[in-house]
Amino acid sequence: MLAAHSDLDHTLKWLQAQPQGTLLCEPSGVHLVQVIKRGSRIQLVLLDQSSLSSQLLQSEWDLEQPFQLTAVSTQALLLGLVGVPQPRRIYLAGLGGGRLAFVLHRSLPTVTLECAEIEPLLLQVSQQFFGLRPDERLRLHLADGRAYLTAATDAYDLILVNVALGNGYTPYALATADFYQLCQRRLSAAGAIAVNLPALDPYLADKVYTFSQVFSQSYVCALANGNTILLGFQTDERSLSELQAQAQQLSQVYPFAPAIEPLAATLQTSHTWLCSFAHPPHLLTDKTPPHGYFDRLPRFNTLFAQVASDQPCPCGSGRRFESCHGSFGDYE
Repeated sequence: MLAAHSDLDHTLKWLQAQPQGTLLCEPSGVHLVQVIKRGSRIQLVLLDQSSLSSQLLQSEWDLEQPFQLTAVSTQALLLGLVGVPQPRRIYLAGLGGGRLAFVLHRSLPTVTLECAEIEPLLLQVSQQFFGLRPDERLRLHLADGRAYLTAATDAYDLILVNVALGNGYTPYALATADFYQLCQRRLSAAGAIAVNLPALDPYLADKVYTFSQVFSQSYVCALANGNTILLGFQTDERSLSELQAQAQQLSQVYPFAPAIEPLAATLQTSHTWLCSFAHPPHLLTDKTPPHGYFDRLPRFNTLFAQVASDQPCPCGSGRRFESCHGSFGDYE
């Protein structure tokens, strides 16, 4: 642990000595990956290479408060702890800059974390610019988030899904009833799942409905930034007041999660949230994607159009293009 602290101090001092502005700008898969220093904050920005005006602030690290989470979406994913306040094993689909993994790894010394990230460059960025250090309790894997979970054999107490492209597109394979049923099978008997869905998702109601059909105890946290957090619990149903009381206790026990209590106060059941929609939502399954869902997939970009079907996909998954971004793929 002392070595870890020393290593973190070295990283913080190195970053503090860096000039303001862009520290890294490199293409990776479908993205142009930027690391930017603004004041005391290090930001990871993903730009869609087909439309550089389309960008996603993936991670942010305040060097003056290294153990605090600044992004409200990341803070909200910690609501999963309300269902399982003392997890032993956590799975993260989507690493980004690794802020969530960093805080959980440093703050919960008995927890083992497994992280799957499909962009090779982000594994480097998370360690070089965001202080992440893999060890026996923190394992980083270059892998598709669903494929890795499919191959897993042990149960997780908490599953966190935080995957989106720079243009806000979320992979269909991580939004279907088939995927959530897989998550349910991989969760422990008292486990929980939290999913971050980006703003302006035209299929948001369908995704919430699909999630609620798998996790009967499911909740929605609608954030001020437009993102939506889905929460699902394996245990017997509890009232919103009970969940909020648990969140209040957690905010006192875990100093890295002060936002849990006010965010829990905004929770709604999935049923209540869905009642605000005039049109009935649709169940999303692997075999029945809605018309137009894949229109924003990078396979329509020039970069992907040049790839032969039997060649490795440029997204960095290690799979052939024809079974990755060249088609919906086969996860059975």
